[in-house]
Amino acid sequence: MPKVPVTCQECGKEFLIYKSKIQQGGGKYCSKECSYKAKSRLYSGENSPYWVERIIRKCRTCGKEIQINPSRAKENKGYYCSKSCYSQDVDPAFQRISKNCQFCGKEFSTKPTTHRPKGANYCSRECFLNGAGKNFSGKNRIKNVCPVCGKEFESFPMRVKKSEILYCGRECYAIDQSRRFSGKDHPRYKEKIIRKCQNCGKEFEEYEYRIKDNRGIYCSKRCQNIAFGESVKGDKNPLWRGGVSFEPYCPKFNNEFRSRVRTYFEYKCLLCGKSQKENGKKLCVHHVNYKKEACCDEDIPRYFVTLCVSCHAKTNNNREKYQKQFEKMIEKRFGGKSFFHKKEQLSHYGVI
Repeated sequence: MPKVPVTCQECGKEFLIYKSKIQQGGGKYCSKECSYKAKSRLYSGENSPYWVERIIRKCRTCGKEIQINPSRAKENKGYYCSKSCYSQDVDPAFQRISKNCQFCGKEFSTKPTTHRPKGANYCSRECFLNGAGKNFSGKNRIKNVCPVCGKEFESFPMRVKKSEILYCGRECYAIDQSRRFSGKDHPRYKEKIIRKCQNCGKEFEEYEYRIKDNRGIYCSKRCQNIAFGESVKGDKNPLWRGGVSFEPYCPKFNNEFRSRVRTYFEYKCLLCGKSQKENGKKLCVHHVNYKKEACCDEDIPRYFVTLCVSCHAKTNNNREKYQKQFEKMIEKRFGGKSFFHKKEQLSHYGVI
């Protein structure tokens, strides 16, 4: 569709536009700038559809005439021309007061504030610099000697008035503080009590609060670990089974039999699924019934599984739970079988 030439209603410039936009009510202005200028002129002041005549009032403090919207009059607002007039009328503490300048003695009016309730002390910036500003200028600095390193340095007069001891830097301050408040000179210092280690008999110092909390029994972590190891050794351990781990395995439970079990389960852990290569060690062959004579005794079910080292350690706790779990897995998934016979192993490798 070809464009049609149109004249801009704001600047009079000709521009091209589609007929469809003119039919939709557009195409009056050549750009957004002309559109904004025309709208601000046509819809400002009384021409605006939201125009409301303002109400004229007099300021309660200074009597100056002010114009306010009727909405502010309904909300009981618009009685003051400025914040200063409002503060003087509402809170007498913030009214302007007359004072004499501390440097030149000239009388001037000042307004109290929250951080300076008594008002300003100087009538101008020049008087402030000549009066209080002397403490901040480089000309009036005082020479001092650092008590730690003996270095000469300059400081403001205000610092000399406030502090008894001055330092040249933060490092010297930290050195002096650590020297003055270390050991018995520290306000929170507490004496240590001499004790004997219950493991090696060596004397050591310990705080009283640690002794009350049933700590400070051993001189080091090493002695603590040795004593703990002795306290849970043998029949003192809650997992003690009467020395079953020291009993010998059935003679049929040899390396050749264990390899048949590993081959049957394809060299994978039955709990986590890790292969023997991922584990980095040979898989453990676990007795499901926790009986070492299972290979030789025909009355005991010959159930075995392959487990990695970490999973094999887990089976020492909750033995009944793991026994039932492994028995169900062998019966359902493997048909009650948990190892190859000798001929089956040979055929599995393709020897027979």
